[in-house]
Amino acid sequence: TMSKSSVSFSEEEYLLAGEKTIVESLGGFEFEISANSFFQTNSKQAKNLYDTVVDYAELSGNETVYDLYCGAGTISLYLSPHAKKVVGFESVADAIRDAERNQTRNNVSSCRFVEMDLKNLKHSYGQMTKNHGRPHVMVIDPPRAGMHPDTLETVLELDPDRVVYVSCNPASLARDAAIMCQGKYHLQKIKPLDMFPHTAHVEVVAQLVKT
Repeated sequence: TMSKSSVSFSEEEYLLAGEKTIVESLGGFEFEISANSFFQTNSKQAKNLYDTVVDYAELSGNETVYDLYCGAGTISLYLSPHAKKVVGFESVADAIRDAERNQTRNNVSSCRFVEMDLKNLKHSYGQMTKNHGRPHVMVIDPPRAGMHPDTLETVLELDPDRVVYVSCNPASLARDAAIMCQGKYHLQKIKPLDMFPHTAHVEVVAQLVKT
């Protein structure tokens, strides 16, 4: 079924031949990815992207990190050697299953993955912090539309010390960052990465820190 959307997600899936998943290697990790799980298409540049996320997260090894829109757990697992605990949140059930398989595949024990529609984050705020603790750092990698206003409101309530925002749409990043910078945060660093050469598209990583 075809439909216009800012999210890449199929309604029906038919396996014609071969395996249901593919395996990609990135930065010493192996990731098993199904059709409805998001994974960067430019694998070589994806390593530069995720290295930038690690750099901007500024982790000491003692932090709890929340990874919103975690997909197949790529950023969560990539951050895991640098943090005490990483909790990934994602609405796509297939992606959560991939993330859990990838955690096992890579012998990582410090990640947790939670299936959740992130528009409803505000309704789960208390239970999240009770179960996982307050996030010191949040990594946010939303679809092109950016964050739902309710999600953004809850990010501000969760009050992380740093936010690393990964965006495939600079316009939605600018909108969300402007709201975040109205009082609580300021934009410290920003870096564009050309994930799609010879096109107008660019991936952007931004670091927002508490004022």
